[in-house]
Amino acid sequence: MSFLFLYVYNYSTPKIILIPKDLEGNLRVVYEEKCGLNYDNIDGVKTLKFPENGILILNEDFDRHINYKYYIVDNLGKRTEIPEVLDFKSNVHGRPYVSVGVSGTLGQTIEANSTNQEEKGITYTEFYVYNKDSVDRNDYKSQQKFDSLTTAIVNQCRQEKIASH
Repeated sequence: MSFLFLYVYNYSTPKIILIPKDLEGNLRVVYEEKCGLNYDNIDGVKTLKFPENGILILNEDFDRHINYKYYIVDNLGKRTEIPEVLDFKSNVHGRPYVSVGVSGTLGQTIEANSTNQEEKGITYTEFYVYNKDSVDRNDYKSQQKFDSLTTAIVNQCRQEKIASH
């Protein structure tokens, strides 16, 4: 079974993650949200494009850590591939590079409409982009602000979805 997995992993078409060139620090994919986007299909390849705020909301599942290529994208659309590193403290790699972080559920929020209120957590996978002057990703205050921003953006997305129905 392991051989089959490795065979498929190594020979499947990698998915692409596009990151704006000036973005650094935390990135978050929030997934399985009814109000979210689907993967873009660019030249037959599943592609995710991060917005400037670093929070991407997907309608579908996000298969974490499976065969992704990461690119920094400049204002003209030029892509530069960046490596994924496992040890973010390593000084071997030049910048920019990306490190896959934690996955989890962020709090409980209320998904409300006129007839029903439902508590639903925000399921996410986090990345960290080391670009230019990025520093240690364990800064508690900046993480709290990013969590608050994520909650606000997801709640707005959910409310817009409810309003459009």
